[in-house]
Amino acid sequence: MISYTRHSIGMVLCALAMAAPALAQPAWVSPGRPPAGYTLGELAVLPDYCKDVQGVFYGDANNPSPRAGYWLGVIGPDLWHLHHYCRALVMERRASQPGISQSTKNQELLRANADYEYMMNVGSPKDPLMPEIMLRYGDLLVQLNNLPEADRQWQRARELKPDYWPAYTRWIDVLIGLKLYDRAAALTGEGLRNAPDSRELLERVATLERKHHVTVRRLPEIAATSGTAAPAASVPQ
Repeated sequence: MISYTRHSIGMVLCALAMAAPALAQPAWVSPGRPPAGYTLGELAVLPDYCKDVQGVFYGDANNPSPRAGYWLGVIGPDLWHLHHYCRALVMERRASQPGISQSTKNQELLRANADYEYMMNVGSPKDPLMPEIMLRYGDLLVQLNNLPEADRQWQRARELKPDYWPAYTRWIDVLIGLKLYDRAAALTGEGLRNAPDSRELLERVATLERKHHVTVRRLPEIAATSGTAAPAASVPQ
């Protein structure tokens, strides 16, 4: 019969208490290793796959996250490049923090721009995340006052995923802001051809027709004179 002293019971309880935090951690946490270049708060608001990309809690393909296999099935080989996109999102968030100087903000935006450029160079059009990445890159380029390149990135996103309504509304809003209402109406009509049920595009119709008195060509007119849209890619939520 085993005899437990008060001292031995205390030691066991202490050991269990110390082990509990590690046991309670999510599966993606690598115990004892903080996320490289991130705060835990920043990581918490990033897309879920950012916890499993290279250089955060884990290394590369030789030291992958336990969930790497799942994300490879969803995203594909670009998983090994996505740390650049995740880092760009962090740089953008830092640039938007109140109280920072304009020079610091510009530095963070330019760092984000470098990571987006990397993704544009190596990312595959087959990667289901590419339309989203191009959309967010366009948002950054607007902050850098590079509207022509923002337009190009949003157009590329529409080509990859024709029913991706944010890639229309981003540029529509820029065109409205520039008072280029006819061009905004044409793009709105194109968007409705591919995403006819988009509430956001229908809101732009109301803005253009009621406020700016520009007619947006309706779906039947466009469908009668246009070819079949390319099939849409699937973007994970």
